[in-house]
Amino acid sequence: MVQICPFCENGVEITQIKSYPDYEQRFFSCGHMAKPIEINTAALNEPTTNVSATAALVLSRLKQSKKVKIKEKILDGKPCLHFSAEYIRFTINNEILTIQLLESKFSENISGDNILKQIQSVIQEVKINSVIKDKEREKILSLLKKLNDILVAQPKKSFFQKKWVFSLTTPFILKIIEILVSGKKISKTPV
Repeated sequence: MVQICPFCENGVEITQIKSYPDYEQRFFSCGHMAKPIEINTAALNEPTTNVSATAALVLSRLKQSKKVKIKEKILDGKPCLHFSAEYIRFTINNEILTIQLLESKFSENISGDNILKQIQSVIQEVKINSVIKDKEREKILSLLKKLNDILVAQPKKSFFQKKWVFSLTTPFILKIIEILVSGKKISKTPV
């Protein structure tokens, strides 16, 4: 099972579990250790989030880059968003998500309904987050609105070539990307 390490935030696997009378210690493939888990206490769990292996790899590759560039494109006559960083590229429209890593290409037909609900919650979170600067908030909301327009069954007719560049210190961009790639069973297709 792939998890996100709470320390280095990379996709990792549990390599070793040591059990003691009162607690259990888990070791990750990145070399970090999880917080000890009390054996008889169900309320205490390690601070990790389960994500798909592909989502973990995508997020890990994105974190290796300084910036993510997002550009509107028309592919096969359909509006899409093209996300790119130094180690990864992916494109999404209202039918398919294509992820290109250095060594392979994955694609998956998507159902925009679930993604749209999650995107709406991110939009609300961005609107009420007082830490985000107004200029950054405007940029993120503009991107989310465009993503929403592309994912709905009937995208709006007006389509202007627009480009966004985000620093990866912007947590909402990583959150959006995680929403897009997690929970999908990505099937391998030839390059």
